[in-house]
Amino acid sequence: METPLRSEESRPRIVPDSEERPKRARVADSISNSKSKSKPKAGEWDENRGSSGRGTRMDITREATRSKRKPILIGAGIAVVAVIALLLALMKPAAPSVQRNAVLIGAVERGPMVRAVRGPGTLVPEQMRYVSALTAGRVEQVHVEPGETVEAGTILLQLSNPDVELEALQAQQQWTAAKAGLVDLRRSLGTQTLAQEAALAQARADWLDASRTAESDSAFYLRELISRNEALQSREQAEAARIQLSTEEKRYGLLQQTVDEQLEVQEEQVDRLRSIYEYQRRRVESMKVTAGADGVLQDLSLEPGQWVQSGTTLARVAQPGRLKAELRIPQTQAREVQPGQQATIDTRSDLIEGRVKRVDPNVQGGAVLVEVALEGELPRGARPDLTVDGTIEIERLPDVLHVGRPAYGQSQSTVGLFKLVEGGDAAVRVPVRLGASSVNEIEIIEGLEEGDEVILSDMSRWDDTEMSVTNGANGAGDAAAMIEMTDVSKVFLTDEIETHALSEVQLRIDEGDFLSIAGPSGCGKSTLLSLLGLLDSPSSGEYLLDGNPVADLSSSQRATIRNRHIGFIFQAFNLIGDLTVYENVELPLTYRGLAGPERKERVMGALERVDMPHRVKHYPSQLSGGQQQRVAVARAVAGDPLILLADEPTGNLDSSNGEAVMNLLAELHGEGATICMVTHDPRYADYAGRTIHLFDGRIISDESNGAVRELQEHGYEVVGQ
Repeated sequence: METPLRSEESRPRIVPDSEERPKRARVADSISNSKSKSKPKAGEWDENRGSSGRGTRMDITREATRSKRKPILIGAGIAVVAVIALLLALMKPAAPSVQRNAVLIGAVERGPMVRAVRGPGTLVPEQMRYVSALTAGRVEQVHVEPGETVEAGTILLQLSNPDVELEALQAQQQWTAAKAGLVDLRRSLGTQTLAQEAALAQARADWLDASRTAESDSAFYLRELISRNEALQSREQAEAARIQLSTEEKRYGLLQQTVDEQLEVQEEQVDRLRSIYEYQRRRVESMKVTAGADGVLQDLSLEPGQWVQSGTTLARVAQPGRLKAELRIPQTQAREVQPGQQATIDTRSDLIEGRVKRVDPNVQGGAVLVEVALEGELPRGARPDLTVDGTIEIERLPDVLHVGRPAYGQSQSTVGLFKLVEGGDAAVRVPVRLGASSVNEIEIIEGLEEGDEVILSDMSRWDDTEMSVTNGANGAGDAAAMIEMTDVSKVFLTDEIETHALSEVQLRIDEGDFLSIAGPSGCGKSTLLSLLGLLDSPSSGEYLLDGNPVADLSSSQRATIRNRHIGFIFQAFNLIGDLTVYENVELPLTYRGLAGPERKERVMGALERVDMPHRVKHYPSQLSGGQQQRVAVARAVAGDPLILLADEPTGNLDSSNGEAVMNLLAELHGEGATICMVTHDPRYADYAGRTIHLFDGRIISDESNGAVRELQEHGYEVVGQ
């Protein structure tokens, strides 16, 4: 039986979404269409009469009624969805999971605890001879290398100085001339002495002759053989001869006295010139630099052609004998170190016992020098300049509650530690009050009990209250700054000079700041940036990072903070040439221990922020300078750091690429990044909201820039400045 074809009106019609109507309306339309097409005929049911006949259809038209059930169901559904959304919003995120073997777990114990401090150092000889230059000169030849055994007369190196040699020759000439003068004086005085002796002898002879003549004439006068006048004349001649003799005797005595004095004066002059010549000769001889003592040459870093000044230390010779350890203990830990305390020196292969011998009263580079006298026989590997670690025992606490020192645990503070619960399958954060600390242990005052197990590893990734992890605003008013420096100074010491790179710096950087550091070369900009980035430690003063002091952080803790919370952008890019763009940006995240998928997400996100995702497979040598700096910026921001430190980020770029990099930094700052930038260019300094000017290691001005300053002058509050 053939199926009758439907009329065009009865076929289903596909209606666009915009033309769709509610289902109830479509059903009502179908019913009304049926009424308009069929009229009651004879024998059929009349809706007015209610009769029926042969072939009657029971099509009864009913008025459409509005159902109240469906709106109720829709409202109930919306309410259920809202409740579910609210519950989801109120739910806490699922607890993160970590591998037990990936964290360090320590058990709380009760018993004796040894308080100790630790510091790096070196082994040095108890007797050390420093070889210094007696005169300035140029290095002509180096005869001995460090590490060789030398004797007192071993020539270490040869210097030359024509001026010194000329002065020695002139001194020798003057000494020789003085000696010749002494010889002439002796000859002259000898001649004068002989002449005076001859004159004296002649005067004596004349006197004797005159005396005899006077006696004869007196006798002749008595006999009246001569006149009285002749007798008197003879007597007068005898008297004159006597006076002449006396005068010659006095002259001879005076000559004898002056001869000795003249010779003494001239001899002193000769001796003086001889001493000058000997000094000049020793200066010449000193240019053949000798060891001066038997021992082992420790240091000789000069090369031929170098010029050295008088007094410069040329070499060090370790004389045979005992060694001692010189430890550099952080100044915050050295206050309890006293002479006589027990110490242990770790040479990486052996342990050497010793006692504190001397504590230097001065602080250099944030550390105190402590000398430790070593006891007993030294191991074979002990030698001068060997790098060691020293542990000094401060005291023994007999019965205290203690645990291994956590990553961020400081003495006399309260920290949050994760305590294992549920049989070690879960951990909850509990506040713990810490007491006295040691190298590897710390005292528990309250918060934990004996037998508790806690995670000692760095868990700042899951703890928003730990240092350097807070990502929210610090709040207004008196909230702690992200970075705060108080009276920070940095002094670099050498054998000859003391350089004050920074002096009593006062600096505060809040979250969201864009700070530029300006000033002439050598004013301390890079030094300040190194301190901010925990690449160096201040000599004095206090540095708080996110409200926490960093002076007592170990090198590993500093490295962790740099990797997780500080981004560096360098003038020279510092990209690794053997790695692709992707690998360069990924490398710091790899050291952080992030999983592969998370590393990929962060790397690609960072590269997209700097518009470099299409260069992931390129190498640095295939990029322009501006592109390399963009990759460096991506590497810095991939770890989502607390602060970006940029050291002359445009220094190696032309003006167009420099503007592009600065615009990129401005965009990052607009997204909430905190940036501290060093620059010489005032154009780029204006990109920052605030600029400090350094001069001779001191901050001489701290001012707002450009539009920020204008807004503040008009009474607007600028957030983050």
